[in-house]
Amino acid sequence: MPDILLVDDDPSFADYMTTLLRRDGHRVTCVDSGEQALDHLSAHACQVVITDVLMPDMDGIELLREIGRRGHDVAVIGITGADLALNDLVARLFEAMGAAFVTPKPIEPKEFLARLARHAARFRSEPAA
Repeated sequence: MPDILLVDDDPSFADYMTTLLRRDGHRVTCVDSGEQALDHLSAHACQVVITDVLMPDMDGIELLREIGRRGHDVAVIGITGADLALNDLVARLFEAMGAAFVTPKPIEPKEFLARLARHAARFRSEPAA
């Protein structure tokens, strides 16, 4: 399974997602800011980044742009807690910028894990770093 970097400034949601992902067999590292995510990516191999879209300082869109600019080969998944109209706009923007997908909060666990598995499948044959 791919290594996952979870980026979320809400400790309770980050704990929930970490538990969900680990129970599904994933290796998860959690950070609470875009800057910490970029530092982690510079020092550690990871295949999937799951990021909150709306965060202080560096939001998920800025993080996605910086991941691409720095040439990190990772699948990026956005999570947003915005209202429904904004969720659609954010999803289209995020996906146009190269994200794998965006999902709204609250997360539907089975659907989220199934989508994650589809997008992470390309890493299954790669050796662990």
